[in-house]
Amino acid sequence: MELGHNVMHGQYDFMNDPKFSGANFEWDNACAAPLWKHYHNYMHHTYTNILGKDHDVGYNLVRMDEKQPWAPSDLFNLPKTAALALLF
Repeated sequence: MELGHNVMHGQYDFMNDPKFSGANFEWDNACAAPLWKHYHNYMHHTYTNILGKDHDVGYNLVRMDEKQPWAPSDLFNLPKTAALALLF
């Protein structure tokens, strides 16, 4: 996923290798490449961590904004965030 993520950002376009071209790369993921590019490259990177705009905030793995409802599992935000950092 990390390699696909970077390819879809166009990080490897300088190589001029069609299989690593961000413009035509397709991966076996939960959504099609054009949808991912819109929601991740545009929505996430334009509106990072803004509730209601950044869909990554909506996954509710960690509470990112005071407007999000609090849940008892939010007591573990620090270890959950550390685990996410290690996994990514």
